[in-house]
Amino acid sequence: MRPDDEAELIKWVASETYPPSATTRGMEHPVKKELIKISDFQRRRWGGGGTPLCPQAIRNHIRNGTVPGEQIGKLWYVDWAAFSRSI
Repeated sequence: MRPDDEAELIKWVASETYPPSATTRGMEHPVKKELIKISDFQRRRWGGGGTPLCPQAIRNHIRNGTVPGEQIGKLWYVDWAAFSRSI
C-alpha cells in the first residue's frame, strides 16, 4: 500500500529496504575478486598457441568496461573471477 500524502510517501520510500548491491549478487558474502596482472591474463586467456592483445589494448578494454579490472597505483589488473563468469 502506497501512501497518498507526499510527506508520507517520502517516509515510506526512506523506510523501504532495497535489494542487495550488484557486488553481492543476492549472496550473503560479496563476490570475491581475483586480480591478476595483464601478463598473467594474456597467458591464461590465449595460452601458448594464440596471439594475445597487447597490454595497452587490454588497459583500454578495462577503462571502457569491456574487461573487468582496475588500476592500482600505476599497475593494471584484470578481475579473472568476473571475466571467467562473463565468458
